[in-house]
Amino acid sequence: MKTKSKLASLFVLCAVAARAQSAPTPAAQTSPERVQIDGKVLAGKLTRRVHPVYPPLARMTRQSGTVQVHLVIGTDGVPKDFEVVTGPALLQAAAVDAVRQWRYEPVLLNGGPVEAETTVAVVFALANDGPGTRPSPAPLPGEAPAVPIDPQLRADIVRLLETADMKSQIENAAGKLNDSMRAALLESLPSNLDETPIADDYSKQISNSLQTSEFYEAIISDYARRYSDQDIRRLTREYETDGQEKVNAENLEQIARQFALDNIPDILNQMCKAFPDLAGTPNICPDK
Repeated sequence: MKTKSKLASLFVLCAVAARAQSAPTPAAQTSPERVQIDGKVLAGKLTRRVHPVYPPLARMTRQSGTVQVHLVIGTDGVPKDFEVVTGPALLQAAAVDAVRQWRYEPVLLNGGPVEAETTVAVVFALANDGPGTRPSPAPLPGEAPAVPIDPQLRADIVRLLETADMKSQIENAAGKLNDSMRAALLESLPSNLDETPIADDYSKQISNSLQTSEFYEAIISDYARRYSDQDIRRLTREYETDGQEKVNAENLEQIARQFALDNIPDILNQMCKAFPDLAGTPNICPDK
């Protein structure tokens, strides 16, 4: 009797095991198929494009340019997996923030939705102030002027700058520039940081850059492009006789802004090293 009971139990177990082996298993989860498509082609499938917010620090330092962002468009048309390919560091985070909000029509292949891998361009352009309202920008530090400066013209410009007390005017221009750039930096800093020492260091570095011989050379190059030797000598006589400050202050401020713009990457790099808490701050010390 016991033997029959054991045989019956063994038969039931074998039947259950056989049924389990023959039962269909759920289909394995597979990743969606992915295709690569040119960003210009996919532009026609955009259903929502959000323009980037210009970072205050980049606007104040007049940085512009194009940021290339590599991304994947999901089967639902929502972008993901962002990676900056190229572009100015101050503009990269704003570019990604904008593209994150874009929406596309789903990409179809053989009638079904697939993921699409692509690269898009986000353009940052500063508005023009109108024709003729702004002089040409000063040359970048270390950049040779288009035409070599005549030695006599150079000597006369140096005399004009000494007569016009250019040192004090540079200090005034640096002060105005620092006020605007400091405000832009403070707007970009996280609220949980001690902003004062960071902003003080930033302002100090900008001021120091405008006390260098390279900046003085940028002023000389700018005047050599704008004025003839006859104009320079006339301005010098007016200073010597009337003591009037006829050096274009707005022009000097623009030269200072252009010079500071060229130095901003190095200044921010030094700040990121001096203040580790800035690590990961968009537009200032973004994660690599």
